[in-house]
Amino acid sequence: MEIEILGIDLAKRAFQLHGADRRGHVLHRAKVGRAALVDSVQELRPRVIAMEACSSAHHWARRFQESGVEVRLISPKYVKPFRALRQPNLRSRQRLASGGPYYPDVERCTLS
Repeated sequence: MEIEILGIDLAKRAFQLHGADRRGHVLHRAKVGRAALVDSVQELRPRVIAMEACSSAHHWARRFQESGVEVRLISPKYVKPFRALRQPNLRSRQRLASGGPYYPDVERCTLS
């Protein structure tokens, strides 16, 4: 299972994961707790992780970059429209995973 991009919907206790291949086919969906997030991501070994830029995203980006994974933070203005849909967490993480590389202002997260 080659996960090209993993979309993560960050929250306080439970995180939604959505992994897709290069063609956008869903390979992995899961809900994991805070303690299991890093281990789950290391098991999946995605090439890129996409997350909405928020207060905790920088913390998680640093943790994932330590594992050698490229992290892209998405501006909230591109994620916000998906919250108005019926299943916001599902739609949000699917969009992060499927469209993450194509957002115009996606930047690599360079943290020190």
